[in-house]
Amino acid sequence: VTEADGGHQLVQLARRPLEPGIVVDGEVRDQDALANALKAFFDDEQLPKKGVRIGLASNRIGVRTFDIVGIDDEERFDNAVRFKAHEVLPVAVHEAVLDYRVLEQRPNEAGEQMRRVLLVVAPKDQVAPYQSVADRVGLNLIGIDLEALGLLRAFVDPKPFAARLADDTATVVVAIVHESSTLLVAGGGACEFTRVFDWGGGALQGAI
Repeated sequence: VTEADGGHQLVQLARRPLEPGIVVDGEVRDQDALANALKAFFDDEQLPKKGVRIGLASNRIGVRTFDIVGIDDEERFDNAVRFKAHEVLPVAVHEAVLDYRVLEQRPNEAGEQMRRVLLVVAPKDQVAPYQSVADRVGLNLIGIDLEALGLLRAFVDPKPFAARLADDTATVVVAIVHESSTLLVAGGGACEFTRVFDWGGGALQGAI
C-alpha cells in the first residue's frame, strides 16, 4: 500500500492458505510451522519485511468505549483508563496487552472536560506468539491490530462529534473468510461492537 493523491493505493496483493492446525481461532498452535510458512511466503512473493502489521480476529480480544471525566493530567488519565479496563473487561491487566485512543474531547453539562475512549485489550499469551514468530522471520512489526478496526478504517469514514449527532446512524460491516467471520458495528465512524463467529466460507464450501 502506498500514498497516492492524499489517500492510499493498493499496489500488490499476495495470499496463501495455511495448513490446518497452525493457527486456530486466531491463536498460534504451531510456531515453527507458522514461521516456516511466513518465511517461504515473504521470500517467494518478494514482499517487504519492514512496516508490517498483523491483524488478529478473536473473541478473547475485548473492545469497549467509555467516558473519563474531569482528569486533565495525562499520567492520571492513563491510570484511570487502565483502572477502567480492569472494571469492564474480564482480562487481568497484568496478563494483557492494552491500548486505547481518545475518540473525542468536549466539556459536559457541568463544564468538566470529558474524553471518550476506545479501549482494546488482548491476552498476552495470544499476542506474544505472533511477536516471536515475526522476530524469527525477520519481520519488522509496526503494529498488531484488531482485524475489526482494519475493516472499520477500510469502509467507514471517521466523523467529528458534531457530525455524529447530526447523522446518528450505524454501519454494519461483515467479513466472511475461510474459517471465521467478523461482525463490526460502528456508530459515527467509531467501533461500538465487534464479534468473531466460528463460521466461514469453508463451511459453506464443504456443505456444497
